[in-house]
Amino acid sequence: MAIFSIPTYLYAIRFREWRRAKQRNFNLKVGTIDATQLMDKFKEPGKEPIEIELETIHLKRAKGSFSVTHDSKESNFNWILEFRGTTLILSRTEGELEAEWVIEALESDYRRRYGVADILYPIATRDNGKVAHATVDEPQKFFEYLHLLKNFSYVQINNVASRRAKDLKKRMIGTAT
Repeated sequence: MAIFSIPTYLYAIRFREWRRAKQRNFNLKVGTIDATQLMDKFKEPGKEPIEIELETIHLKRAKGSFSVTHDSKESNFNWILEFRGTTLILSRTEGELEAEWVIEALESDYRRRYGVADILYPIATRDNGKVAHATVDEPQKFFEYLHLLKNFSYVQINNVASRRAKDLKKRMIGTAT
């Protein structure tokens, strides 16, 4: 009897999370994007100009802003993408939406576009959901993705699953193989 109750319980949780995800729809608009590159510590700034190939530029940090609408309520966020620390820091400046849900929405949209799961993984949420930290698997590719989103007037991200649902799905697939 216990053998059947555990899988049934897991599928019931998965079904509940799937129903909740159907109601999590976000409209995201990317505002500004600014990038800072690492300076050559052996060359004094302001001296003779150097030719730089695009391949040799190493970005240090990128900053920007988002506007996210959920249930017809708009929230604004500032973000910082640290390339060396492989971290995305998202902080809400206006509105009520928790920053962690924006990270989940971005991760879901990235997965749908490129087939890569877990490029973002939430680490910490602070100040009652106002600030969220996430590790970024490949910061350069994620930065290129943010530039793609900026080129659209807005991006609609539907059916955003919770981290619990994503982890549960991975575990269920992992035990099936």
